[in-house]
Amino acid sequence: MSDRLYNKRILSITAAGFPKIRFEVPHDVFSTERIDEGTLLLLANLPARAPRSVLDLGCGYGALGLPIAARYSEASCHLVDRDLLAVAAARANAEAARLSTVQVYPSLGYREVETRARSFDWIVCNVPARIGSRAIAHFLKSGSQLLSPDGEMRVVVLHALAADIEGAGAGAVRVAEGTRHFVYSISPSAVAASFDSTFADLYTRDRVTIPVGGDRTLTLERPSDLADDPQRISIYLPLLLETLPTRAPGSVLSFRCGYGLAALATKARFAKARVVATDRDLISIEYARRNASALSLPLDLRAAIWPSGAAGDDRFDLVLGELDPSTGDAVALAELGEARDLLLPRGQALVVAHERLWRRIQPKMSAAISLITRRSYVLLRLAK
Repeated sequence: MSDRLYNKRILSITAAGFPKIRFEVPHDVFSTERIDEGTLLLLANLPARAPRSVLDLGCGYGALGLPIAARYSEASCHLVDRDLLAVAAARANAEAARLSTVQVYPSLGYREVETRARSFDWIVCNVPARIGSRAIAHFLKSGSQLLSPDGEMRVVVLHALAADIEGAGAGAVRVAEGTRHFVYSISPSAVAASFDSTFADLYTRDRVTIPVGGDRTLTLERPSDLADDPQRISIYLPLLLETLPTRAPGSVLSFRCGYGLAALATKARFAKARVVATDRDLISIEYARRNASALSLPLDLRAAIWPSGAAGDDRFDLVLGELDPSTGDAVALAELGEARDLLLPRGQALVVAHERLWRRIQPKMSAAISLITRRSYVLLRLAK
């Protein structure tokens, strides 16, 4: 399936001193309506010395790293993000701009970066607002250990995160202020501790307990920086579990798996089934893995943007998924089509959507489905 179905609009950047770059911007990534104010503030307040190597941590579609790569064309630039869709968009934008010195690849924090490079003159980051103070401290301290001797890390944050940055113990110095953002500088000598790329419990927000049938419950870790509608546990999951087939499936695919909610509930119900779980966000994959291990409920976890990208040549007795209204109607329709196409003969797909999304896409549906509606959710049942 083409990733271009995600595309929402075209944006361009015209920051002073930087070549103009055109960005194809997908639905459901950071700053889809316009280039973020923080990004523009950071571009206007970069270190004075030209870099030979740059890391853009959490690159999104490339609004920060690609202008830097275009301006400093001799520098080796690494752009990383934990979201595979953001990575695909940044890579496509780099190719369109003919930026041959840019490497774009997925990484959960610095985890995959350290296998490719151990030193950068610049590390830049537009710090996400929801990751929490522990993760912020980790990014700053570990990032300082990836700097060259004369290197510098510069981050931009919302004003509300100033205390987290200044209290991280990384020696952050405020160097610029905008209407809503601050820019901070971190030097390579600020932290003496050795580099640490692990995440441990840095992202953990809380633990949730879910019913899976009878008196049995499962307790799952949930990360801070992952949107989770409260009704997913109170309405979506019970609706899904009530609709599961009575006959045990041999194979199950759970797409947009998050931290493992539906996949692990299904595995608990059908212990002998092979359950493949997929998500495009590496933090989701990481927490689904942690939860599966803690519960001794093995999952086959695969990172992919589309259900078909994780399935490969596999076909399934049961496909489970949840449509996301923020990804756009074209993506929702394509995912429903893939859910049906990935079924074995006599298989079924159970896909949940918000009612407002269903109202938009229903007139465009060509195939027959059956519906179960509960408050704000609609469960769609598709057969092969």
